[in-house]
Amino acid sequence: MFDNTKFNIILLCDHTEVLSLQKNLGSHQVASCLRKNGYEVQVLNHLHIFTLDEIKKILSKLISDKTLYVGFSTFFYKNISKELDPDSVPGAVVDKEDNLKKGRYYSEKELGSFLPHGNEYNIALREHILSLNPNCKLVLGGSDSQDDFWIKLYDYAVFGYGDNSAVALADHLAYGKPLPYSIRSLNKARILDDRLATTYNFVESSVDYLDHDFVLPGETMTIEVSRGCIFKCAFCTFPMTGKKKNDYIKHKEVLRQEFLNNYNKHKIRRYLFSDDTFNDTPTKVRMIKEINESLPFDLEYWAYIRLDLLAAKPQELIDELYESGCRATHFGIETMNHETAKMIGKGGSRQKITDTLNYIKEKYPDMSLNATFIFGLPNESVSSMKQTVEDLRSKRIKLDSYYIYPLYIEKNNLHNLYISDLSSNYEKYGYRQVKKDSDAKDLFGLDAGLQKYLMWESDITSFNDCHKLAMDAMKQDENMTINGMDAFIISGLGIELKDVLNKKKADINWNEIENVKNQRAAQYKKLVMESLQID
Repeated sequence: MFDNTKFNIILLCDHTEVLSLQKNLGSHQVASCLRKNGYEVQVLNHLHIFTLDEIKKILSKLISDKTLYVGFSTFFYKNISKELDPDSVPGAVVDKEDNLKKGRYYSEKELGSFLPHGNEYNIALREHILSLNPNCKLVLGGSDSQDDFWIKLYDYAVFGYGDNSAVALADHLAYGKPLPYSIRSLNKARILDDRLATTYNFVESSVDYLDHDFVLPGETMTIEVSRGCIFKCAFCTFPMTGKKKNDYIKHKEVLRQEFLNNYNKHKIRRYLFSDDTFNDTPTKVRMIKEINESLPFDLEYWAYIRLDLLAAKPQELIDELYESGCRATHFGIETMNHETAKMIGKGGSRQKITDTLNYIKEKYPDMSLNATFIFGLPNESVSSMKQTVEDLRSKRIKLDSYYIYPLYIEKNNLHNLYISDLSSNYEKYGYRQVKKDSDAKDLFGLDAGLQKYLMWESDITSFNDCHKLAMDAMKQDENMTINGMDAFIISGLGIELKDVLNKKKADINWNEIENVKNQRAAQYKKLVMESLQID
């Protein structure tokens, strides 16, 4: 069990959803790195199921004079004080009893919040931590760790992958070792910027879950198969784009052993693959297929899949994907317009995309096919976007579910860790900033959105028009099923995957899922409280 008489670190994290209970891979990846370097680590997941008073009691038991820092992973936070109607425009707040049959969503997080409970508790929590150990530091990690106003209450901010930085910071605080790749911030926190962690031995790394990580039987886990992407799409803000084909792929036996350990200890066989493009090389798909064939259980997973690569050799590649255990996919199709696709780094004509999707669905009807589209991409006409909507509604394109977003162009400033080529050079792609953006509050929901995105227009369309077209398209399709990722996450509550995968939202018993989620939450909370002897 966790021993706070030794140098230790506490990591707080949450994947805030009303109807699911998902663990954060990033925090456990960092915990494994720290543990392998001799530090005690306690990860507290699922913060939204605890009250502020309960979190304080837990920290009172965990924090000692040997606690070096409390880390916060806030990327998947939402604000639990409000819930949203999924059929309304972003920002519309509804009563908690509304719309249960369609699923409910918490409102967007408040940047810089220590907890999903809201920024209003930041000062109280900071004071509580420092009352337990005045030398304990507060550290922000994850994608929200940017040099902006919301990091002012943290002592340190870790940019990008934290594999090296988390250990370097612990070594600095415990033993006074020099702090590498460290820079000063105008917003108080000191920044550790080793964002790509290129010296970390990722290919031989694994995440080990200990007893005091409180893994519940049959959870859906997230696992890194590889890092980075061989493509450089114009709109993409992901790190490590443009890598070589076989770089940063975990060794076969390392992955196999991690799958095996998780099954033997916790009966885990379902995964979300954390991989920007899982099928960027056929070798990777074949490796997972061979691993699956060697395991004493059937692996099932959800993954990001690049559709135009499948379209090149559909029969061979799609069969191998299915045989490797893939049961749900996310395709970043973005546009059905071939000329626009070529401009942003995508491939495939409308007909080729349609034929490939329909081939997959007809051959493997139990595989869930989900995709995203972006309206407003360079040179795509409004008629082309409307044709896509019509093809989706009529099921000429056999997707089970889809999301349509307007094009978001991020403001280019020093605070952005990663920014797409399209956002950096939007004028080159034919966009111009709208001078008056007073209507943006209603579209972005919060003032924070105004600070991050540009209101834009082009000779073809505008953000406002694309936003309306996307929202109308999403509202009017009642045939969509629950998307594959959500189905896998819900199955992690102990619900059979077949009972939610490819099911229409209207046919799912959301009340039953909420009851099961609450039972699992109580089970996790009981394990935490009993281990710390808290009543």
